[in-house]
Amino acid sequence: MRLNTIWVSDHIIISVPEHVHNYYQLMICRGGAGQICVGDKVYQAKAGDVFIAKPMQNHSLTQDASMHLVEIKFIVEDRHFDENIRKL
Repeated sequence: MRLNTIWVSDHIIISVPEHVHNYYQLMICRGGAGQICVGDKVYQAKAGDVFIAKPMQNHSLTQDASMHLVEIKFIVEDRHFDENIRKL
């Protein structure tokens, strides 16, 4: 498996409208609170929660109380990776 990291950020998030991109996005909530929509599901995010958006999957973020996120955007070159992510 090859993993190519595109971007890593540790920041206070502002609201981000629904969008898609061609890479994975791992979102780790470090503090604050908000909503993270991934696909057709809406999650209440709080410190310690982890979310992943797959390539071409709609997602958005809405902060309620200065949501602090670590975001890791990456590409995986492995045809079985998607199947394994669904098992989590």
